[in-house]
Amino acid sequence: MILPDTQSLPDTRAIAIPAVGVTPLAMPLVVKDGASEHHVAATVALYTSLAGDRKGTHLSRLVESAMPLSRGAVTRAALREVVADARARLDADEAFIAVQFRYDVKKPAPVSELSAYVPYDVCLYSLDGPGGLEEGMTLTVPITTLCPCSKAISEYGAHNQRGRLAATLALAGPAAHLGLSPWVGALEALGSSPVYSLLKRTDEKAVTERAYDTPKFVEDVLRDAVIWLESRDDLSWFRVRISNDESIHAHNAVALYDAARATRPRSRPRFFDYLDLVQP
Repeated sequence: MILPDTQSLPDTRAIAIPAVGVTPLAMPLVVKDGASEHHVAATVALYTSLAGDRKGTHLSRLVESAMPLSRGAVTRAALREVVADARARLDADEAFIAVQFRYDVKKPAPVSELSAYVPYDVCLYSLDGPGGLEEGMTLTVPITTLCPCSKAISEYGAHNQRGRLAATLALAGPAAHLGLSPWVGALEALGSSPVYSLLKRTDEKAVTERAYDTPKFVEDVLRDAVIWLESRDDLSWFRVRISNDESIHAHNAVALYDAARATRPRSRPRFFDYLDLVQP
C-alpha cells in the first residue's frame, strides 16, 4: 500500500517560511558539564526553514533528528549533529535547535558548608545555515542585591532584593563541551551576594554582611557583567538583562545591555532571531 506524501506536494503561493518545527518536545537528557554529568528533564524546540514551493515540513523527521540527544550526553558537538541531520533530512537551508532545562547545582553554604541544590535556568542553541554554524546559550542565575541609595540615606539597615541575571551568549571557538559551572559561578558573583538554598545562622550572617558591604544597583551589576563579558575572547556577542524583584516598591528594577547596540558593536547572531520561537 502506497500512502500519499502530502507534505511533499508543490505549493504555488511561493511564500518561503523561515521556521517550521516542533516544540516543546519533552526529553530526559544527560548534560555533560566538564567532567560531571547532570540528569535533567528538558524541552527541545527544533525548526527548519521551508522553501516557498513546498507544501509542508515532515515534522516526524524533526523528532527523529532530535532523538539521538536522549542516547548520550548533550554537548555542543551533539547539538551540531542534530541541526546538521535535520537540514539533511528535510533538505532545508537552515535548522535551529533550542534545549531548555533546569540545572540543579549542589551548593555549599559559605560558613557551615552544608549543601543544598540551587536551580539555574539554561537554554542551549545551535543554528546551521548558509552563513555557517552559530552556537549559544542563555543562563539565568539568581542574585541578591542591596540598594546603595538605601544604605546611604538610612541610619540603620538597607533594603535588599532577589534578582535574576540572564545572559545570552554567542559562543566562539570549536569547544565541544559546555562548561556550565564556571559560567554560572562567575555570573552570580556579580551581585551583592549569591543566593543559597540552605543557610544556618552563621551563613545568614555572612551572606547579609557580604551584601551590605557590596551594595549594587541593577546598573552596577549590569556594567560589571559587561566589563567581564567584553574581556572574554570566547564570545562573539552577548546580551544581559538584570531584573530585581524590589522589596519596598510595587515594581521591578530592570537594566538591559545588547552588545549589538553598544559603542563598539558586535554583530548579533542569527540564532537570536529564533529566540521568540523557543517558548511553546
